[in-house]
Amino acid sequence: MNLRLSHIKNKVVQWKLHFWWFRKNWLSRRNPIISYFIRFKNLLLEAILLILAVWAIVLILLYVADLFWHLYLETMMGQKFYLYFPDKAEAIEQTLSTDLRLLSGRITLTAFLFSIGIAAFGRITHINRYFYMSLGLIEKLLYWGIPLTGITSFYIHIKYLQDFNWELTFLLAAFPTYCLFMNCFKYAEKLLPEMEDVLFWARNFGKRVWSLFKIITKKII
Repeated sequence: MNLRLSHIKNKVVQWKLHFWWFRKNWLSRRNPIISYFIRFKNLLLEAILLILAVWAIVLILLYVADLFWHLYLETMMGQKFYLYFPDKAEAIEQTLSTDLRLLSGRITLTAFLFSIGIAAFGRITHINRYFYMSLGLIEKLLYWGIPLTGITSFYIHIKYLQDFNWELTFLLAAFPTYCLFMNCFKYAEKLLPEMEDVLFWARNFGKRVWSLFKIITKKII
């Protein structure tokens, strides 16, 4: 009976040691996989909060624009604008009469997706290292902000605001793009490897697989 209890106690101790080893090596924050998922979770939460904040500000700006537009139409200059440029006035009126919450969400999400997509591509292909990270704030705003705003506004113009003036669409896309794109480059840098790192990991993984294959074949033969 004592031997049986001793055997059970030894088994329990072994299971505790195995669990401790598993927790230390696989569930620890020092584990690169766990560390990556924690970093991914934190950055995802940050990105969601940032998108919601930008969406709210864009929505407020659209409501303010709608208010000033109707005040402008009450003036003599606004009536002349409506008389001389009926197509532009109708396009503005139609855009501001839509669901502004949905419109602001589409503009913000489009700006984020284009920015994170281009940032991810630039990170993997080393473009960010040489043409983004080395730039100062003003250069980033000029050399990256304006093209990203142009791409975003072009897509919004084609997809959602076909009758809207392209210059005004550019202005609509500028604020969310400038608020989001630098954070998108930060997310890409922290979450994605460069192609050189991917090739290095792939080469090491291939060597390990080849070594394991040679060991297995030797034992079989």
